[in-house]
Amino acid sequence: MKVRLRVKEVAKAKGLSMTRLHTKSEVAYNTIRRIFHDPYVEVTTTTLARLAEALNVRVEDLIETVDEEEPEPPQKTRSRVKAQGKRQQVHLSSPSDLISSAEQREQTEGECTIP
Repeated sequence: MKVRLRVKEVAKAKGLSMTRLHTKSEVAYNTIRRIFHDPYVEVTTTTLARLAEALNVRVEDLIETVDEEEPEPPQKTRSRVKAQGKRQQVHLSSPSDLISSAEQREQTEGECTIP
């Protein structure tokens, strides 16, 4: 079982941005940003207490437990310049995708021009 923080959902429901929550709670902006982007990040009880007070909720309202299922890893993307000068998003789901992407670049390398 994992602990998931519900700070982002509660803040949005109360109409608070990350900046406003940072100001009200006196929790570092980078910590709040990290919590918003990764709700499974570990934080101190002091941080949770400050956030709960700023959001006017109980600490228990900021925490939920979820089954330990492995979430699907986010896809990595890279931009590359196509021969026409437009950027193309390349989705990489495995190291072999990176290798095949590099091979494609080598094949078209002489044809590409960068404006």
